Amino acid sequence: MNKDKILVLDSGGSLFKTLEYPSFKKNFYNDISEIKLDGFSKIILTGGRSHLFKFKKKVDNVDLSKNEIYNIGIGSSFLSGESHCLVVSIGTGTPIIKVSNNKVEHIGGTGLGAGTIYGMSQYVCQSATIDKINSLAKNGILNNVNLTVGDIYQFQNQISIPLDATAGNFAKLNHKSSMSDTILGLMNMVGESIGSLSCALNKSNNKIVIVGGGLFYPKFIESLQQTIHFYGHNSIALKDGIFAGCYGALNNVINL
Repeated sequence: MNKDKILVLDSGGSLFKTLEYPSFKKNFYNDISEIKLDGFSKIILTGGRSHLFKFKKKVDNVDLSKNEIYNIGIGSSFLSGESHCLVVSIGTGTPIIKVSNNKVEHIGGTGLGAGTIYGMSQYVCQSATIDKINSLAKNGILNNVNLTVGDIYQFQNQISIPLDATAGNFAKLNHKSSMSDTILGLMNMVGESIGSLSCALNKSNNKIVIVGGGLFYPKFIESLQQTIHFYGHNSIALKDGIFAGCYGALNNVINL
């Protein structure tokens, strides 16, 4: 056993994430039983479902890093290089977190998130995988389900809002709308809602840092960032953002 080898386990509402130190190897799992815990001198638990971990063998050095919001904020700040930022952590739902020089504050959130996209997609097309959901969304046409400003106003000089902006999510949904249209409309609705809320809470106009399982859905992220840009804010979607909580919990131990 390597005396310096650490494993961080982040158990969220829908997904289990792991980060190893010092290799920084990362992985995620749907089933807690898939995670191998042998060979580590220290294990750090974080996330809302940390209590689910039952160790088959005695592990001498286990830490429970209780403040999940703090870990997500610190991890997102570290990964983005932004000491002042608004973190939008899109997991099962979406907490919104303000970070200012390692001071972390949970300032709002919504029950809309990646869990909404996955759950409602199961209703639209049963037993759909994430890959299948993304494949469907790629072929969707928003105008087949959403009412736009242009559907109401004929000329741009009639209103200050762009004609392609959404006036009503799913207001044009009917029997002619395809499964792809519906899935894309769902991603767009969640993206616009989270984006609008995030900008309203971003009083200091800091960069908005996007992390969490929502990163699995490219069309959703596209809609989210377009909405943020529409309101005049800047954003970054972190490549390793689903592991932000892991990095934050690890930072408590080794000071990244």
